[in-house]
Amino acid sequence: MPDIDEDKGPRGIDLGLAVYQQIASVIGAFALVAFVSHFVDFDWHGFFAVAIAGWNEYIRPAIAFLFDLVVTQPAKTLFGVTIEVPLLIRDYVSVGMVLFASAVRVDLWVRGRGLTDFLSEQEDARLRGKLGYEPSGDEPIWDDKGEYRYRYRSRIGYPSYFFICLLAWPYVVATTIRLLFSGVKLGRVGLNGYDVRTAWLLTLSPVIYFALLAVANFALQLSDRANMG
Repeated sequence: MPDIDEDKGPRGIDLGLAVYQQIASVIGAFALVAFVSHFVDFDWHGFFAVAIAGWNEYIRPAIAFLFDLVVTQPAKTLFGVTIEVPLLIRDYVSVGMVLFASAVRVDLWVRGRGLTDFLSEQEDARLRGKLGYEPSGDEPIWDDKGEYRYRYRSRIGYPSYFFICLLAWPYVVATTIRLLFSGVKLGRVGLNGYDVRTAWLLTLSPVIYFALLAVANFALQLSDRANMG
């Protein structure tokens, strides 16, 4: 029975990926801001107000052009009807695209390192058929504690996950958050017990940055009010 190779792969996330992930997460956070602003008036202050104005001036028109290219023009050419996608829908779909891209970035890093999800024998029995994963069919391995671990693989491919994110990204966010706090411990081969929840956390990084932006803006509002008083 094969053993886990503890020396295979790096011990952390590459600096280049980490920097790229943070930049992409900030962009994703502003996509969330654009959508949530349809329902909540954040009253952005300082730099945040400038950044949001820049998003409205440059990013939203680019997204509108993309929807015109993918939806409006084909519908007019094929069916002779004009479909104008509302701004709310465009912002909603944009968030889904960002979350999908975030998940793919993390997944490609994992696959590029040859890392694989493993479950303990107890977790395998508990989670079989859940969480969108299924056994890969490979024989179990021994971990460093002398326990069986079962290799898992995702049931959902990129195309399916893309449309799930576009149409139901709030469900994806809620499910990922639930998994983070479910107490499930998954390992990554070669990373000596690397917790796959780190990958889930990175997938949610746009949501985390959105929350940080909102909190920072609220603190700035309080500071401005105190200075005015």
